[in-house]
Amino acid sequence: MKKHQLLLIINLLLICSFQISKAQKIWTRCSEGLPADTAVMSLTKISSILFAGTEKAGVYKSTDAGNSWKPMPYLSIFKNSQTWAMTTLDTFLFTAQRGGGIIRTSLNGAEWTVMNNGIDGSRRILQDLISIGNTLYAASYGGGVLVSTDTAKTWSVLYNHLGMDDRKVYSLASNSSYLFAGTAGVNTTMPDTGVAFVTPLNGSSWQTINNGFIRNGAHFEQVTAMAANDSVVFAGTDDVGIFRSTNNGQLWVQSSNTNQYGDIHAIIIAGKQVFYGTSYGGVYSSNDGITFTANNNGLSYGATSLPFLVKDFEVLNDTIYAATTLGVFKQALLPKVLDIQERTSNNEHLIVRYNPSSRELNIDMNVLHSGEYLISILNSLGQKIELDRSVFFNSGENHTQYTMGTLGIGVYFLQIRGSQGIVFGKFIVGG
Repeated sequence: MKKHQLLLIINLLLICSFQISKAQKIWTRCSEGLPADTAVMSLTKISSILFAGTEKAGVYKSTDAGNSWKPMPYLSIFKNSQTWAMTTLDTFLFTAQRGGGIIRTSLNGAEWTVMNNGIDGSRRILQDLISIGNTLYAASYGGGVLVSTDTAKTWSVLYNHLGMDDRKVYSLASNSSYLFAGTAGVNTTMPDTGVAFVTPLNGSSWQTINNGFIRNGAHFEQVTAMAANDSVVFAGTDDVGIFRSTNNGQLWVQSSNTNQYGDIHAIIIAGKQVFYGTSYGGVYSSNDGITFTANNNGLSYGATSLPFLVKDFEVLNDTIYAATTLGVFKQALLPKVLDIQERTSNNEHLIVRYNPSSRELNIDMNVLHSGEYLISILNSLGQKIELDRSVFFNSGENHTQYTMGTLGIGVYFLQIRGSQGIVFGKFIVGG
């Protein structure tokens, strides 16, 4: 169709609104090459390479999105301690060992180096490890939060514990402005409850952020997992579920029905989705961060129907990976909009909304000429993936809606043909 024949005008806006899908996606075990009877405790990535830290069997890596794993060089320290957490900085890989401190290697390194300068024996039980910019932070069970600004060559206690009266630290998280720490809830002014702390990045002391936390009788409710972005912070406990805060921890609200199954050991924010992993209860997920449901379809191996522990998560492209006592599992994330195309001309417009959970395509269109219009959806190869739909549009504003097949991740084209020409626009559904 030549340009002068195009009398319909496009203002194409794709809006993808998420609702909780009743049908959960399926987990697939992806542990080929990993020791069959060894638990996976931690996951991280450098670019497109995944790393899995195990219980006393060292670290493995995958260059094919988890389809197969190969062992990295082995160090004797692995035999006596769990690789409880990992992080990366540039091309360096760092592991936090429970009892062994910090060890480091490079992406293609042939050996590991112990990096415990400043981490004495009492601080080597490490629970978490994160990197923010060029700075590393380690959660020490008994030694508070440790910091390194020279790729782990030297370590010191952050702020010398100023403002943090609980030095048994379980979990760390950060957003663009703050560092958060979850602790055991002992040796504090508020006993028998979970405790969290916050500090501005490049700050000088910690602040206790306990408002809204609850306890279960006299049981210490450790804050065993945390995750944060600039909109929300999550804190997972060992017995009273998950809490969320929209003001950087100044007030916490308990999410309903999240204290039924086991302790929470891992939380990840993956776009609009939130996942948390437990002991005894598997994985729970949410599309809004408020209401969580069990997400355990396929999370089994052999005669074991559910992992004893889901310890960590990682996201690579459009897939989330879970580290469990049954190995590594993966699941496709719900699709989300990656791109918005917009074109305008002659004050006519077309607005398209596609909801992946209900598979509804909503079209609002302003046309100059009343008549029959033929609607087609094409894939990136130009192939029709839906039967043509005939719709009558009156001159002016029109709305039509129909249910279509599921659109997977990819590039699609909406084509609307009328007697006066063709409306043609691109939209992308992605992870």
